[in-house]
Amino acid sequence: MAGYFMDAALILAGVISAFEDEHNKERKDRAHDLAHSLQDISERIHSTYTSVLDLLSKGSSDIAIWKAAISDKGIQTINKEIKYFEEFQVPNMNITESNIFLMRKLELRTQGFLTSIKSTLPPVAEIKAAMGTFDDLVKNGEITKEKAEQGKQKVLAEYHGIDIQLPSLPSNRSIYDELHQRDVTTKVYMGGDPSFEDTEKWVISIEDGSAK
Repeated sequence: MAGYFMDAALILAGVISAFEDEHNKERKDRAHDLAHSLQDISERIHSTYTSVLDLLSKGSSDIAIWKAAISDKGIQTINKEIKYFEEFQVPNMNITESNIFLMRKLELRTQGFLTSIKSTLPPVAEIKAAMGTFDDLVKNGEITKEKAEQGKQKVLAEYHGIDIQLPSLPSNRSIYDELHQRDVTTKVYMGGDPSFEDTEKWVISIEDGSAK
């Protein structure tokens, strides 16, 4: 996740430095509000994405189970999503209000990804239970380890994996309106800040660049 996750100190420094020469106290306070909002969102994204990786990062036997539980198409979806997060680059520039929009959109995407991964836990548990039965038979002396391994491989081969369906993200308009509704408490968006049209245009240019 090092690709896009920004160190909290850099976020703070980047935003506040943009207002170093600004003598208006309200604008300085705004810079701090914006910086801390970005820091909070970044930390939530990192925590959510770490949860995804913790679920997927298992031993070799568990990997075989995951591959059986998820269809080939689902595995491709997971790999594509991980690649997106690993390669995404936050623009190297003074942080603006538009970055709040971008990071909130990323947060929603990571939350949706985690939800999708969690949807595979029931079939994973089902396969583990079936394979555990063979271990019990070995312990009871009813079958050999070789027979148990053959049985496990048959379970893995015959299981029909499920597809991964990533939730649809809210529209850019919905995300923008959500942030404006927080205005009273977070001061994320205030009068004179980027319009929706300008924000969307900027974010699309960033997303298009990261996809190349």
